[in-house]
Amino acid sequence: MPRAARVLTGPALIAKARCYVEQAAEALAAGDEQQVTWCLASARRIFDDVPGLTRRMKEGAIESELVEGWRRLATGELASAADYAQARAAKHEEFHVIQGLARFRQQDTAGAIQSFTAAIDARPNYYQAFLYRGAVLASADRLDFALREYDQAIAIHPRYVRALLARAELRVR
Repeated sequence: MPRAARVLTGPALIAKARCYVEQAAEALAAGDEQQVTWCLASARRIFDDVPGLTRRMKEGAIESELVEGWRRLATGELASAADYAQARAAKHEEFHVIQGLARFRQQDTAGAIQSFTAAIDARPNYYQAFLYRGAVLASADRLDFALREYDQAIAIHPRYVRALLARAELRVR
């Protein structure tokens, strides 16, 4: 007997959109713009097209705002993404990451490091923020400091493949 398709409820749909947003962040750090676009489009489709989400759920979901911040970043609206994220930074630490990545792409190394540090201050086990801060430091040829950031991300999440790969690539340099 075939399995019946599961219908996702509002909270499950929001969680699914959140997963897409997180995948987009990972893809952005890896420089995979095509994957970023696909993930953000998938998340946006959930918020725009899925009838299981009520208007109240959409408006109350931080994921909806995060998707918009990541969309601005992914489409190259760097100043807009940084401003959008800064205005919402008190709501969720991920807005600091969006701001940091926008600043990094604008070649504002100090500003990017400051944003990632704010994310880590807000959530000390934010292993992705350690990865991103390490990437900024590596781009500035501060390799010893970058290595420490990657090590910290790995200490928090020992199977974090992106950090393991970044660390290995740094060792080859």
